[in-house]
Amino acid sequence: MNKYKYLETKLNSGVFYIELTRKKSMNALNTKTLDELKKVFFRSFREQQN
Repeated sequence: MNKYKYLETKLNSGVFYIELTRKKSMNALNTKTLDELKKVFFRSFREQQN
């Protein structure tokens, strides 16, 4: 289910988990990470609507 560079995602018992995976930068948010988060939120919203 995961196709992101800075995020790990999983669905478990109806709960969608998002984990930041930027350990070297102490999970600081940068533009690329924020773009991936936006994609994850929009994708999960669209899937929920179907």
